[in-house]
Parts: sequence; C-alpha cells; structure tokens
Amino acid sequence: MRRFFFFSLILLPTIVLAQQKSTLEDLIYLAQSSSPSALIAQNNYRSDYWNFRAYQAQFLPSLNLAANIAQFNRSTQLILDPTTERYKTVDNSALANTLQLSVNQRIAQTGGTLMLYSDIYRLDQFSPESEMFYQSTPVSLTYLQPIGGYNSLKWQKKSEPKAYELAKRQYLESMEVITVNVAQLFFDLLLLQKRYEMALKNYENTENSYTMAEHRFELGSVTKNDLLQLQVSLINYDIAGRDTKMELDMALFKLRSFLGLSQSVQFDLELPSLPQGVELDFEKVLALSYQNGTLLLSQELRSIEAERAIAEAKAYRGIQADLRISFGLSQNAGSFSGAYSNPRDREVTGISLNMPILDWGRGQGRVRMAQSRADVVAAQVDQVFKDHEQNVLINVLRFNNQIYQCSRSMEVDRIAQERYQICLDKFANGTLSVTELNVAQTDKDNSAQRYISDLRAYWSYYFELRRMCLFDFVSGKDISAEFDKLVGN
Repeated sequence: MRRFFFFSLILLPTIVLAQQKSTLEDLIYLAQSSSPSALIAQNNYRSDYWNFRAYQAQFLPSLNLAANIAQFNRSTQLILDPTTERYKTVDNSALANTLQLSVNQRIAQTGGTLMLYSDIYRLDQFSPESEMFYQSTPVSLTYLQPIGGYNSLKWQKKSEPKAYELAKRQYLESMEVITVNVAQLFFDLLLLQKRYEMALKNYENTENSYTMAEHRFELGSVTKNDLLQLQVSLINYDIAGRDTKMELDMALFKLRSFLGLSQSVQFDLELPSLPQGVELDFEKVLALSYQNGTLLLSQELRSIEAERAIAEAKAYRGIQADLRISFGLSQNAGSFSGAYSNPRDREVTGISLNMPILDWGRGQGRVRMAQSRADVVAAQVDQVFKDHEQNVLINVLRFNNQIYQCSRSMEVDRIAQERYQICLDKFANGTLSVTELNVAQTDKDNSAQRYISDLRAYWSYYFELRRMCLFDFVSGKDISAEFDKLVGN
C-alpha cells in the first residue's frame, strides 16, 4: 500500500522556537516598554505635559525686551507755514530707535494684565533741520482691565488641571490598551501553535495507526473501510497542517510587528495560569472606574467646555469695554542724560468702548446655539454614564462566569487527553474501532482548543476591566507610572 510521507516531509522539522519560554507577562512588559504603540503613547503624554507647563507659565511674570532699531524715514511732508498761513512741502529725513524692557503679569481672577516697563526713544532729525531728541519713561505701571468681557484664564483654571490629569490617565489607559492588544495576539499565536503541534502529533499517531491497520487488513481483522478512513484522516491532517502553518506564520508576523521586533525572532509561548481567588464585585468595579478611569474626567471636561462656550457667547454679545490706568514718570530732552533728569509725573486713564448698534441678532443667536449645544452635551453625558454602567456590569458578569468556564474546560481537557491515550492503547490491542479512535482524537483536539479559548476570554475580560478601572485586581493596587521619567525630569 502507498504510504503518506508528504506531510511530515514538508512540515518537519517543526518551528524553530526560542529556547526560553515566553510568558504573557513577558510580552506585556516588552510591549509597554518598547513597542511602537508605547512610544506613540509616551510622546502624546509629553505633548500634553508641555501644553500644561505652557498653561502654568501664563500665571508667572514674563520679562520682555522689545526694540525698534534703525527705523529710517525719508519722505516729503505737507505742513502749514505759520508765517504765510499756506501749506508747503518739505523734505523730511529722520532715524528713530526705541528700546523697552517690561515685566508683564496676567491676573486670572479678573482677566486683566499688569505691566511694569521702562523705555527710551531717540529721534535723529536730519532735515529740514538737524537735531537730536530723547524721550524716556524711566518707570511706568499700567493696568489693562476688560470690563464684563470674556475671561479666558478663569475658564482655563477650571479645565487645564483636569485636562492634564486626564492626559496622565489616558497614558495609563493607552498602556492597558496595549496590554489588551498584545494579549489578543498572544492567544492567537498560542492557539495556532497548539493546533500546529496537534496536527503534527495527530499525523504521527494516525500514521502509526495506519501501519498497524495495514498489517491487520492483511490478517483480515480490519476492513477496507477502516483502512480508507485512516487514509482520509492522514490527508485531512496534512491539509489542516498546511493551513495552520500559514496562519501561524501570519500570526507570528503580526505579533513581531506589534512589538517592533525583527522578523527573525521566534516565540515559544507558555500557557498562562488561571489566578485563584479573583472574583469581582460590580459596585466596587464601577466606583474604581469613576475614581481612576478616564470617563468621569472626560465628561466633566465636556461639560466645562459647554459652559465656557455659553460664557464666551454672552461676553461678546453686548458692549465691549476696556479700562486702562497708567502711572509713571517721563521726560523729554536733547541728550540721553537730560532725558533722565528731573522726570515728570505721567498719568493716563481711559475707557474704550465697542458697542454693536445693529447685529441682526447674531450675538443672541450665538448664545442660543451655545446653550443648545450645552443641552445636547448634558444629554449625551447622561447617556454615556448609563452605557458605562451597563458595560461594567456585563464585563463583571462575564469575567466572574469565565472563572467557572475555565475550570470546567480545563477538567474536560484533562479527561479528554486521558481518554484519547486509553483509546490509542485499545486500538493498538485491536479492541477499538477506527471510528471510536477518531472520535476520541477529535474530542481531545476540541477540548484542548476550548480551554485555550476560554482562558483567552478570561484574560480579555480581565484586561478590559483593568483598562476601565486602571486598577490591578490581582495585586489590589492602582496602576501608575513614573511620569517624571517620561518627560526626562
């Protein structure tokens, strides 16, 4: 009879695996440390960090130096001659230079700006007459206050600290998303490695059974149908093995790509264990998701943004007014030293107004639009919290049920393995039919894959709940990160 060697010749030797077993924890650590997704999350956090630092800097005094240097003006000007009382044209040629040093401080409570400055102005007139002119302001204190206007700093003080805290949690959540993704890829590869291993072993066992069946067929103790059935099984295992090998290579490529590793890296994955004594309470998980997660902060920021938009629309709807108060010293002279001798008081006050007479309802329309958007946001936020509560409940129920599922499927896997070994021995002794052996082998394969699938579901539910709560339920600790190291502090 013809022997079926093609499967073993093509698929052996088997995959070249790493000498050391790779655990799920190993790959999670690797993914969170150096994967492309981790690097993206780190840079996103750094961007948010420097944005927050820029916000904080607004409340600190700023020291500024401004200069207009070598402003040359050569032109013809029309002037009134006081002697003839007629206009005449004269050539004007002058060079101007200005230097100012100022300290600015924004006032968040009022939205105003306080400025302390000193400046010097020099004018060199070349024509129609040659002269030099200095104007100095040794010191001046100016306060500019919008009246009834929109105070952006006030709203930033409400939103920016929350936005920065949200950025921290989003970074931690990104790490947990990486964990969820790498766990999916881990179990994809693990299941395919198991299927490939079973295909090799099944082919080997079936080939041995076929050899025994050939001998018994010659003795008349095995029917032609049994022999053909074994031949079909060999061909089917060959097809399944080829397909699994291709899927295995693709899964391996995806995992290496996600981790940012060379395509020459191989993995020998270790089946994760099932943690003992982990059962979750819905109320506790829900509270942790609000306390640690991103949901509550993100919705609070949405509400603040809606309120800010209403305030801004109302502020720009009516009269715009600015109060300016300035106190200081100034002097004019023909020399630099004279410009700083005996400076005189200088006070400037005034209010500038901008009042729309007819805007065809644009201002009121902006306010109503902002209020409508705020109502929509309030309804959406309420629905988000309801959906979140339902989502947490479903995931907790699934997780707690999956603990039982995994324990039972593990027991079934153990029993099926033992039964298959017994059936192999019986078939070798000639006391078991080919059909019964095939059934036992199918049950063994299905139970092994079912246990891995149930274990995969368990860890998927666990990591998803950990992402939502940013809490490690196994260790009983909040998930954290060394944020100072992320920005190089």
